[in-house]
Amino acid sequence: MIFRVELSSRAFDSLEKLDAQIRERAVERLRELESAPFPRGCQKLKGEIDAYRLRVGKIRILYKILWDEKAIVVFKIESRGTVYR
Repeated sequence: MIFRVELSSRAFDSLEKLDAQIRERAVERLRELESAPFPRGCQKLKGEIDAYRLRVGKIRILYKILWDEKAIVVFKIESRGTVYR
């Protein structure tokens, strides 16, 4: 199943600010989401929201899956120390 990956404006801005090497790795992980909404290493976030996270070194990518629209919305890309606030 192919999914469309969308980045929120906040996530896009955060992605642009990353170091080139880490940005490249993050984009690679985002491409994995197109074919598999649960790639290796993803974890469901605890709490009321139905969201997941991917690790890319010290960076975390938070996203939601919209099954009806076959889309994945990335809403946050930040360092692990600040991403969950």
